[in-house]
Amino acid sequence: MSAVVVLLVAVLMAGCGEDAAAGVLVSWARSGGIAGLADSVSVRPGGQVVARGRRSGARRFRISSRRLAMLRGLVRAADLPGNADLGGPSCCDQFSYVVATPGHRVTWTDGAKVPRRILRLESALAALAPR
Repeated sequence: MSAVVVLLVAVLMAGCGEDAAAGVLVSWARSGGIAGLADSVSVRPGGQVVARGRRSGARRFRISSRRLAMLRGLVRAADLPGNADLGGPSCCDQFSYVVATPGHRVTWTDGAKVPRRILRLESALAALAPR
């Protein structure tokens, strides 16, 4: 089951190809759960956001310069390792997460011991996701 979730998250992140070509400051994806959610957010350096949801499709908008500055600070503070799988227990109906910046990609599942500095960034990005 966890291999399927990891594959789904990889597909979600690959689906942001047009954003990656334009340069992405930070991206986030969450997939899984009982309903099989698949949400992602990409934030470009200029504050342009593409938020995708399984039910809502793609939504494009721009965040304020203040919110962009806050995100930049959270990205710096998160101090993401190069590429890391923080793990987590393997269970059905749990969520898998990916937070990525250029050259850095961190993945985990519900129940993993994720540093608070990374969770702060994840939370700010999740707030931009479609509801």
